Amino acid sequence: VCSSDLAVAPIAATAGHIAGGTSYGLFQGMDFYSAYKASFNGLGRSVLIATALSVASTTGVSLANGINPVNGRQFEPKEDYKEDYRVINNMRSLSLDMIENANSGHPGVCLDAATILYTLYAKHMNIDLDNDNWYNRDRFILSSGHAAPLFYSMLYMLGKISLDDVKNFRKFGGALKGHPELSIPFVDAATGPLGQGIGMSVGMAIAERYLNKIINKTLINHYTYVLCGDGDLEEGISYEACSLAGTLKLNKLIVLYDSNNISLDGKTDLSFNENVAMRFISQGWNVITVTEGNSYELISKAIEEAKACNDKPTLIEVKTVLGDGSINANSNKVHGSPLSDDDI
Repeated sequence: VCSSDLAVAPIAATAGHIAGGTSYGLFQGMDFYSAYKASFNGLGRSVLIATALSVASTTGVSLANGINPVNGRQFEPKEDYKEDYRVINNMRSLSLDMIENANSGHPGVCLDAATILYTLYAKHMNIDLDNDNWYNRDRFILSSGHAAPLFYSMLYMLGKISLDDVKNFRKFGGALKGHPELSIPFVDAATGPLGQGIGMSVGMAIAERYLNKIINKTLINHYTYVLCGDGDLEEGISYEACSLAGTLKLNKLIVLYDSNNISLDGKTDLSFNENVAMRFISQGWNVITVTEGNSYELISKAIEEAKACNDKPTLIEVKTVLGDGSINANSNKVHGSPLSDDDI
């Protein structure tokens, strides 16, 4: 039943689209790079903008092509997707500028999860940009709440928050807090304590299932997406909530697991070495593994396969490198403090 061979109608063709209007394919046809350069002068050095989005950096290797010369990881996207990687690297750059400007934040996850978040919103999220309370919108929960700068960078590019908001990230009186809050557009759940977002997402998926049955299957048929990390899955609440989701066969729940094997104190195997995939399979979940976290194409295909599964929730484990591209990549040093001048 959970097979990518099953036909899945595009979200834009569903009755939910007709009922509420969608912004499916949000980033398509927009030159975010030009808009960003024109509007973001004066905040941080934006060194990465000059290199990551150029045809070739001074090292002779283009980050716009998904290649990170610092840690030697080689990832070359297909020609068709190079514009996507321009936007992805723009999101990374803007996130680092916010963290630098605030002198506080978590750059590691912003570097390693940018492709995940971009792929979800650019190709799969069914939302109405003019109405963030549309009843049948897809829900998104950032259970890894410390990745807030990455989420905010996307909202800025979509025109949903202002430049002043971005400049005042983590500043007293500023709208953008260190973790998402409900006062911010398109934040469906305030998150902070690890595991909390997963628990709330299961509740939202239950609500969708209930309303789908008692109201109208064509009016209520949205997905609930979650971005989580190793820390979320170490928490007891994730065990209980995900066990319930498997029991109830909540197939509209899709968890994107940023699997980088790094915790605040070091490698996760210091305290957490279980087989997460087998754990979720035992709880009745569909499990998909993406071995290259920079691959927009592979992540998108995994989400399509997850949507084709009609009797189980899905965990998509995306293998990433924390702080990808940083001189401290793949270590806890890049987790929770701004990057050094040399690193940027």
